[in-house]
Amino acid sequence: MFLSMGLELWLASLGICMPLTFLCVFYFTLVYGWRRTVLYSSAYSVLFELSLGRHFPFMLFVVFLVMGGASIWRRYGNLRSFYAQIVPGFCVGAVAALSNLLYIVYVSVMQAGRLCNFSLSPLLMLMLSGALLFPVYSVFLDVFAYRLNYRRYRFAYNLDEGEQDG
Repeated sequence: MFLSMGLELWLASLGICMPLTFLCVFYFTLVYGWRRTVLYSSAYSVLFELSLGRHFPFMLFVVFLVMGGASIWRRYGNLRSFYAQIVPGFCVGAVAALSNLLYIVYVSVMQAGRLCNFSLSPLLMLMLSGALLFPVYSVFLDVFAYRLNYRRYRFAYNLDEGEQDG
């Protein structure tokens, strides 16, 4: 999760918007359940907000939406199809775009007293990059999980909170 956050900050400094931290939260929540990841996800979202210099943690609230979406996708989604992962990737990107939009509106209203002009291209980049990146991201992390003998994404729907991977 720390590497995802660092890579997202580095890409953001280059002008490339990708929701890597939210994708990581989605992946680990789906694989390990929300109870095991809520503390880590909350801590990394606050750390990410502080790294961006924001004084109000919008991501902390949005992380809970991502975790709820992961719980729903774990129960009702298709985890084995590579192309079906575009749907949760797009939804996670849309949630990341919503988080950034809320921050833009908050800052513009608090500083200028009105809604200022902003570009929609970074928000669209977040949604599209989430949709295109999440299938690759889940396969990439599953390769590491297989080699380390951890739980894997495509088998997560068989697991409840108390069961073991096997």
